[in-house]
This record gives sequence, structure tokens and C-alpha cells, in this order.
Amino acid sequence: MLTTKTNETYQKLFDDPIWSNGLYMFEKSKLLDEGETTPDNSELELDQLLESNEDFIQWVKTSGGNKDAMYSLLDEFGVSPENFKNILLDKDDRLYDHSEVKWFNFFKSIFEGDTLLTKEEYNFVQQSDIPFKKIVYPFLRKAKEIVIEQWESKYDDVIDQNLFLQSIYKALLTEILKLSSKTMIYELNKSRLLKELEGRTSEARYEHFLSLKFGSDEKIIRFLSQYPVLARLISESIQNITYNFLTVLGNFLLDLNEIEAAMDIHIDKIKTFSMLGDLHKDGKSVMLINFSHDSIIYKPRSLSIDIHFQTLLEWFNQKGLKEPLRLTKVINRDEYGWMEYIRNNECDSVDEICNFYEKQGEYLAILYLLNATDFHYENIIAAGDDPVLIDLESLFHNDINNIKEYKTSATQIASEKITYSVVRTSLLPVLAFDFIFDMDVSGLGGGLSQQISRYRVANLETDKMKMELTEVMSTQGKNLPIFKSELQTPDQFIDDIKRGFRNAYKLIQDNLEELKSANGPIAMFGNDEIRLILRNTIVYSKLLEASTHPKYLQDGLERDKLLLYLWRLNIELPDRKETIISEHKEMLRGDIPYFSAIINSKNIMGDYKKEIDNILKETSLSFVMQRLNSINEEDCKLQLRFIDETFQTKYYLSKEYNTAHTNIRTESNLNYLDNKEEFLQGAINIGENLLKDAIWGHDNKTVTWLGMGMNEDEKLQYKVMDIGLYNGSLGMALFFAYLGKESRDERFTKIAKACVNTALSEDLLKKHGYISAFSGYGSVVYVLNQLSSIWKDESLNEVSKKYINKIAEHINGNKNYDLLNGLAGTLIVCLDFYTSTSYKKALEIAIRCGDSLISNASKMREGVAWPITATSTPLAGLSHGNTGISLALLKLYDHTKKSEYLECALAGIEYENSLYVPKKNNWMDLRVVKDKENPEFSAYWCNGAPGIGIGRLYMLDYYESDSVKEDLKRCLDQTLATGFNNTNYSLCHGDFGNLELILNTAIKANDKALYNESYKIASNILEYVREDNNHWKCGIPGGQQTPNFMVGMSGIGYSLLRFYNNNIPSVIGVLEPQQ
Repeated sequence: MLTTKTNETYQKLFDDPIWSNGLYMFEKSKLLDEGETTPDNSELELDQLLESNEDFIQWVKTSGGNKDAMYSLLDEFGVSPENFKNILLDKDDRLYDHSEVKWFNFFKSIFEGDTLLTKEEYNFVQQSDIPFKKIVYPFLRKAKEIVIEQWESKYDDVIDQNLFLQSIYKALLTEILKLSSKTMIYELNKSRLLKELEGRTSEARYEHFLSLKFGSDEKIIRFLSQYPVLARLISESIQNITYNFLTVLGNFLLDLNEIEAAMDIHIDKIKTFSMLGDLHKDGKSVMLINFSHDSIIYKPRSLSIDIHFQTLLEWFNQKGLKEPLRLTKVINRDEYGWMEYIRNNECDSVDEICNFYEKQGEYLAILYLLNATDFHYENIIAAGDDPVLIDLESLFHNDINNIKEYKTSATQIASEKITYSVVRTSLLPVLAFDFIFDMDVSGLGGGLSQQISRYRVANLETDKMKMELTEVMSTQGKNLPIFKSELQTPDQFIDDIKRGFRNAYKLIQDNLEELKSANGPIAMFGNDEIRLILRNTIVYSKLLEASTHPKYLQDGLERDKLLLYLWRLNIELPDRKETIISEHKEMLRGDIPYFSAIINSKNIMGDYKKEIDNILKETSLSFVMQRLNSINEEDCKLQLRFIDETFQTKYYLSKEYNTAHTNIRTESNLNYLDNKEEFLQGAINIGENLLKDAIWGHDNKTVTWLGMGMNEDEKLQYKVMDIGLYNGSLGMALFFAYLGKESRDERFTKIAKACVNTALSEDLLKKHGYISAFSGYGSVVYVLNQLSSIWKDESLNEVSKKYINKIAEHINGNKNYDLLNGLAGTLIVCLDFYTSTSYKKALEIAIRCGDSLISNASKMREGVAWPITATSTPLAGLSHGNTGISLALLKLYDHTKKSEYLECALAGIEYENSLYVPKKNNWMDLRVVKDKENPEFSAYWCNGAPGIGIGRLYMLDYYESDSVKEDLKRCLDQTLATGFNNTNYSLCHGDFGNLELILNTAIKANDKALYNESYKIASNILEYVREDNNHWKCGIPGGQQTPNFMVGMSGIGYSLLRFYNNNIPSVIGVLEPQQ
């Protein structure tokens, strides 16, 4: 019981106006609207403040820099420009009135109650492994008070009250730690640095901190008064989690008899009660309830779609599906529902594994039909030979109006081919398109325990506690079948998956009319509710995680401002305004935003089921009905191709696919040196094949391709081409332009020009501002400069000048230094552009790049280097390492004669040569294995001796050096000995890339024997390909054919053209200009 003195102390603390900092913008605006008008003491108009006051400027910047768009969104929140101005100026007394604020009054009540925790409850908390336990006790007391108030005697029949409370305590401990850990670690370290802590040991000083800050309720209140947003979030979490647990318990009692009968389980007392997954809609989550021998899943949404999906599966089974699919037991209660708990059981035989994967193929066809998405590994349970889908919210997925409109119809058509393919289901093993994940999370490829980076609390329960990024192994999923205690991955069962897909697809084909009918098994879904995923959930999670930084827990306006990042989308897509507001409000409450729609409606529902009208182009049901019209043999073959390519790529990635190889340098006398037409014909054949796969726009003026490739960071992507040289339209343009010139075939010239149209129309780099010479604006300048010479079209150089100005905007602060992605490649491209056009801005940029490379060089034990990231080991090599950077600096030195460029370049070579290992006659490859005692070695253009050799070769154009010549000789020897293994023929990391060193050295040194050797190797490659049914093995795992330049067919074709005509410039010979 509180004493009078304690009450007075608490009341004084609670009256402090600082608690009003826990309010958000729209709440403060309401205070201004409800109170008496206060005169405006500011002489400045709002527009002036937005230009002169830093706080106002930051609000506009964070929301995307568009003042009018921000006003429009504020208006949707009910915040007038005048209120916005007064709130930020913070001179109105009404803004400090928090007396009627609901969360604050609940927070006060936490410290006014007389409920106590038992000794057992204290022990339960002490046994948990979370830090800063002392702060949680008042909040657990409040949860207990609520439970006791709401407890009904009938609850005792199904669960012991203490067990129920422990379930709530466990959930609250996790949530409170998630919200407060950064703040408490910050305060702990601040106290340590200020020498406020007492004790001889680090542990003792930590305990003193707990007593100092959280030793009493009064101290906890004082601490949280510094972080009123944290006080608010904890208070709201206590209410939400506690009441949600009570709601689920009440619903369980209400439905107990039906659950027992429908699920065919025996229910005794509940043993454990736990939350699963993300929080939505005021902290609601899926829950797992365990009994002595059985379990049940509770879902806080309608399960009507789950019921109808079981009916659809039953329809497929009755139609003769070869491997019948297991049905799941479901009870629907409109606002919530119950599902049987699926156990992850083993298979008993290899036949059962085959059955499992054939069923997954059947599921893939059904999910494709229903335009499903988000079936990642956590949404599938392998129950013996039965795969079971456990979350069906993302069936009948739909896209928000204008979520991504490309400017060219070719790109739009190509994008839709992938967007609406089997790839969309998330079952197939392709990394996320935006590469937020470095791990495969797909339903069929994910689930393996993989090394990932995660933050954890280090130095637990000491005064040196901190958040530390560490490598951990992810939890193994339950999505893959198990046989004899071993996970059975799908790489040996791809044919089973394809068979299942083909059979189910054929069944769909044979029953199209019934599936389309108004009384058929698709139409019955019409009134069901589905979830719409408007942004990747990880975007929300990252923002919510960022919002727990102490800065955002002191002032609600700062938290509001952080979430303005969501608003940037509104500038480009004004129709999304209402969805952004819904996202913002839900995230302020700590929820992952949740949008839904009725399958037969164009409206969507957001925050608190508020309807947003006509935002969908068409209903989800009509979209699936239209898909039925495109079910045919051609489409089936396309989907099977996607299945093949994604699986092959995934599983070749994890194997040593280059171990079985043939040395191209045989004793064969085959040599087309005197019959170079063979190389031109090889390039024409590649061009013909690429023409067949091209996807043209409706206007026949733009074109693109689909394909698997590696981007400039050597990560796999399956997508529409971007604009760049490495993996995009400009690489295709360069190949086709030279092919058209050499073959005199106008078809190739036409498609080259269409590639340029596509690249210049689709500014896909606006988010990143890449300066890269291979993937960004630099590649536009390089390729257009080449094409202007081929086509005698000076207007292309005028276009290049616009892109040079774009490059200029992104030089300052750019931390990419290498040839492939960064300043070194940009320097070379701009310097060559200046040489050919005398455009001074290009020279200025080249010099800025050189100066930045010097200022950002890191001193090493020997020489200098440029790490790719702040924590990475600097590399040797041409694409990402010192060779490319030193070469760029030497080129700039040759032009300017400034010694600092020469000195830095030579220091870069010095570091690189410290990584040379004489026994291997190669340089260490430290990309993956950073241990110099046990290094790896590569022999490619991108990494290893071939690329280093190309760099050394071109360095001799600017700087005569015996040591550089000696390095070049080493590289030639190593490349000739190990560089031609017939694994793939790509430029980046294949035989033709390595062959560039041999050919270019032979030409520059006028070495006839070496020249003859280069043609011998190229001729043998041609012969191998002919024997292999003209299959050009590309530079992606498995050697699949893919169109792009650096790892694909167009780059191989370009190399063949160079063997036909040596005057064609060497692109990977460090962006050689047109002679």
C-alpha cells in the first residue's frame, strides 16, 4: 500500500510536463484543436521555417524532400500546417497537457496498485536469461493484477493460474527487453564512463547500476521520465499482451468441446501457452497451446480461406491427383480460428521422400494457379511424406495500383513474366530480389541451418555490456523431409517436383471449365479475407528495430519523424497515401502493418479494418480467373523452365561444380587463326539465339531479357535486366552493335538501338545513384561513347554528358573504391570520355575520383589498400582489389603528371604483392577465407592472376617497371597453367575472361607464339561447344545459358567478335576505349 508521502512523490513525478514527450504529432495536434487558441508568437511563416529552421528542414528531408507531399500527409493525420508549426516551435502550453492521455493513465496505475509478486514469481524472472531484470517487476505486477481481476473460476478447469501468468511473464520479458535493451545498455555505458558506478568487479558495478536506476518504483519512474516513449510502448505492450492471452483463453473454453471433437485429440490441462511470429493489430499473434500429449494452434483471424483451401485440395484429390494431398483440420470462428498442430515427422523410405517432393510439385502448380506468395520455409511443415502449408493468408495475392510501373513496355512485360510466375510463390530457391537476405528463405530451398549475422548482447550482466554483431547459425526449419535423421534436400528430387507440377497442371488444364464456373472450387473463395503484403516485412522490422534507439524513445516526435521514411513512396505514388498513414499508425503502436482484402473486392482494409476504396486494379478473384485463360502447354513449359533454373542454380552453388573439367590446352592442332570467319559465325549463332529469347515492347522500340545472373557483388539474381553493362541492357547493346557492324546484318543493329532505348528510358538507378562503370551511370557513359563511334552519332555523347553530371552528384562520400563498383572504374571512364570529347566536367570528375582514392587509402603494414567495407580485409585483384584502383591512379598520373597519384598507385601495388604466394604463383583471394595462413586462390578476371595480369599489362602503358613486368610474366604462366578448365566461358570468371590476358598481351607485345596460343585455345573452345550441342556454359552455377554480358552469352559472343576482329576494344581490358 502506498503511503501519503509516496503518493505525493509519485504525483509530483507524474505531473512533470516531460511525459507529454510521449505523444505523437497527430495527438499533439488534437490538444491544440481542443484547447483555447494561443497567440502565434512566431514572426516567421511556415514556408520560411522550412527553409531556415533545421528541425523543420529535417522533417521535409526525411519524408523525401517534397514539402507539398508532406503537407498532404499531415492533413490526412488531421494536422494542419499551423499546428505543425506550433508543435515544432514548442511554445504552446497546451502541448504539455497529458492528464487525459490513456496510455499515461494506465502507466500511472502500474505504480498505484497493491498486487505483489510471489517468491516463486521472482525466482521465475531470475531464472530467465534476460538482462536488466529489475525494471520489469512493476509491469509484471500490473499484468498479474489484470489477470486476477479478469479471472473466472472456470479457467481453473483448463489451466493453473500460475502457469498462465508465467506464460504472460515470458512474453512480456521478451517484449520489454526488445523495446528497452538499447536504451539500458546506453545508460549503463554512460554511467560507467561517468564513473558513477561502484564495485571492484565489472559484475558488481553492473549490480550497482541496477540498484541506482531501478532499485525502487520511484527510481524506475524517474528513469522512464527520461524516455516517455519507452514508458508508453511498455504500457501498451502490457495491456495488449495480457488481454490477448485472456481473450485466447476465453475463446478456448468457449470452443473446447468442438476442438476436441474436430481435431480428434484428448484435452487435459494446458501445460504451456506461447506466442508465435510477428505482432499485428494491437499486439495480436498466433499462439501455440500444448497439452500433455497434444497441441493446438490459435490464429487471430478468420480461417474461412483455410477451410475453402482444404475443400479445393479435396477437389484435386477426387479428380485423380497422383499423390493425394493431406487435408488439415480447421475450425473457423470469423474473427479467429483453430488449426491442428502439424508434427514434423520423418519419412520411412526413399520412396516417401520422392512422394514428398512430387506433392510439393503439385502444390507449386496449385499455388501458381491461385497467385500465391510468401510460402517461405517457416510456412511449411514436413509431416512424413506430406508437405503441409500452415499459413494461407497469402493465397490470391494482389498488387496495389502502380506498385511498380516501368517506363518501357518491354520491361513491364518481362517483369510480369517473373512477377506472375511460379517464382512468386516463394517456394523456389531464389534469393529475395532486393537482397535483404543473404540466406535462402524459400519453402523448398530454405530451412537449412545457415550462418547469418545477428546482433546479440555481449558481456552479459557486466558494466561493459554492449550490442555486438556476431555470426550465428540460423535455426533449422521443419520444411524439408527427414530420413534416418538426415535432412533430404530437393537437389536429388527435382524430377519428382517437376512431375508433380506437370501432373497437377495437366489436371487444371483438363478441368478449366469447372474451375471457371460460378459454382466451382475457385469462386467459393470470393468472400474470404486475404492478407496483402505491400512491402517486404523486413522493411517494417528494420524500422521498428531502429525506433528502439534511445533517441527515438525520448520524444514521440522523433519516432514520428523516423517513420517518415514510409512516406517517401507517396511522392511517386500519390494513390498510396492512405496505406502509408495506416502503416505509420500501426508502427507507432509497435505492430507490423497488416493489410487485407476480400478476394472479390477492389478495396483493401488497413488500420482497424478501415476500408481504402478502389486501390486494386482488379479483384484477386478475377485475376485468378484470368490466369485460367492462360493455362496452356506453352505456359507450362515456361514455368518448368523457371523451376529447372532456380533449382540448378541453388544446388550448383553449394557444390564444387568445377571439379570435373577438361584442360582446354590440349595437344590438338585445331586453330582457326587462318579462318577467323568461324568466330564471327559463332557470334552470329549466339546473336540469333538471343533474338529468339528477346522480349519486345508493344512499340517494338524497346527490348529486354529474363535471366539468371550474378550482379556486381557476385550474388545471384533472377530478374529483368537492369540498365548496366555488367548484367543489363547496355551490355547487350554493345554486343549487338559490334555484331551488326561486323556481320552487316541490320537486325542486330536494330536490336542494339532498342537496348539503348530501354536503358535510357528506365532510370532504374535512381534509388542507388550508382557511379559504377559496370552497373551504373558510368556504364552508360562508357557504352554510349563506344556506340557514338560505331554509329557516327555525336548525339549519344550529348546524352552521356547528362549522365556525367549525375555521376558528379554522387562522388562525395562515396565509399565504393574498386574498378567494378566504385571510383576507380568511374575515373577510367570519365578520363577516356574527356580524351575523346574534351568535355572538361569529365576530367574534373576523374580528378575528384583520384583525390578521393588517395584520401581514403588505408595504410597497411606494406603499402596502402582500400577495403570494400569498414570491417573487410582489403583484396588483391582487378575487379574488387588493388589492381584496378592502382591502374586507375596510374592512368590519371599519366594525364596530370601529379606525383601523388603515382605514389599512391605504387603503394597499392606494394600491398597487393604482399599477398603473393610464390609456391602458388598467385595472389591470395581473401573474399571468403580471410585467414592468410590458410588462404584460397582464384584464377579469373575478377579475382586472381588473370585479372591482375590484365591490370599489370595496361599499367605498362603509363609506367615502365621491371617488377610490373615480372608480375605480368607470373600471371601469364599461372593463367596458361590453370586458367582454362572448360567449366564456363564467361568474361567475369570463365575461360574467355582469362583468354583476354593472353590475347591482349600477345597483341601489345607483338608475340606471335602467344598470339597463336590464344587462337588455339579459342578454337578448342568453339569445338567443345559444337560437340556439346552448341551449349555455351555461362558463368553462373551449373553453367546455364543466360543472356547478360559479364557472365553470359552476349559477353561470350563479344569475345568471339574480338577473335574475328582484334580492333574491337577489350571491355574487360579495363574498359578499353574505341580505337
